Amino acid sequence: MRAQSIHPQPAPDQVFVVGHWYHVPCVFFPYLGYPAQWWPVIGPRHTDERIIGFSDEHFHVDIRFVTKVQRRIMDAYCEHRRDGVHTVFASPIAQRYQWSDFGPPHIPAEVPTIKRKQCKFVFPDYTAIGRWHQPLEDAYECAKMTNGICPHQGAPLYGLEVRDGVVTCPLHGLRWSLSTGELVRRTLRTEVHQRCDGELQ
Repeated sequence: MRAQSIHPQPAPDQVFVVGHWYHVPCVFFPYLGYPAQWWPVIGPRHTDERIIGFSDEHFHVDIRFVTKVQRRIMDAYCEHRRDGVHTVFASPIAQRYQWSDFGPPHIPAEVPTIKRKQCKFVFPDYTAIGRWHQPLEDAYECAKMTNGICPHQGAPLYGLEVRDGVVTCPLHGLRWSLSTGELVRRTLRTEVHQRCDGELQ
């Protein structure tokens, strides 16, 4: 069987092509009650304790490169939750989601392993708004996306769908204007909010 050719990472204004093969960061993890397998991830390992209140070290699954079986596992979990927020985006690979069925508690490796993966899906639009969106948008309203990197947790935004000139971070749903790098809010500001010039409004 002839080996599939590996395509280079896309430029900032391009997307990953379904059916093409790429080198993708992956972690080996027993996720959602299933035996350990290689899960494609996007962004660095991080915690979200300060704003979101999620203290576990975790990665986010790169849904574009999961196998069809892995996608069914994630879809079944999200269907079980049925809260409109636990989407394929917001299901982190973390110790609390191991469910202890396979071995002792496991923390994802700090540095992913690069694996050859086929792009099988595109990111659907991140339409769900969770309890974290308003405080996140308040905290990052004065920040700017530069070099295709989300300033919140450093997730790469290249290779993602651009809709109406806006790219959405697949980790937590922050939206950024490609032309200005500024945050595009989806929630109202909190009542007392500090403007980018330091004054309260």
